[in-house]
Amino acid sequence: VNLNNLLAAQEQGSADTAATATPEQPGAQAAQLSEAEQKQVAELKKQDAEIRRHEQAHAAAGGQYAGAPQYGYADGPDGQRYASSGNVAIDVTPVAGDPKATIEKMTVVQRAANAPAEPSGTDRSVAAKAAAQQQTAQVELAQLKAEERAAPNDKARPDPNQAPAAGATEP
Repeated sequence: VNLNNLLAAQEQGSADTAATATPEQPGAQAAQLSEAEQKQVAELKKQDAEIRRHEQAHAAAGGQYAGAPQYGYADGPDGQRYASSGNVAIDVTPVAGDPKATIEKMTVVQRAANAPAEPSGTDRSVAAKAAAQQQTAQVELAQLKAEERAAPNDKARPDPNQAPAAGATEP
């Protein structure tokens, strides 16, 4: 396999390589690979597609809280690079001072972590962390609502520790 020709063809883009018939095209190169190498390439292609699908699911479901997919690569016997690992950064930090926004954010984060057909252990861990953050925010929100309900009642009752206003009479 002439790697210089292969690299040059990759750099020119698929349109240029499709228009030129060279022995380095995938069909011609597959004939130069042993049967075991062809099986390895087929497995690498399958793995690459699965990894990309998995990471794209995270990115799509995560919206503004998910980063772009990042991939690790392995070189195949055909000289091509195939995705062998991947990850998507997902922001699991609470929204400061806003438990309602945190609850909404953690719902999205959980959906993103569980988006692939087969979530990994790391995916499940991220979903669990988001669920814990969401639960904490729900408690905070409930406390805030309780304080708001109590506040109007406190203003209606006179404070027994406060002196009466000027001109007021005591019962």
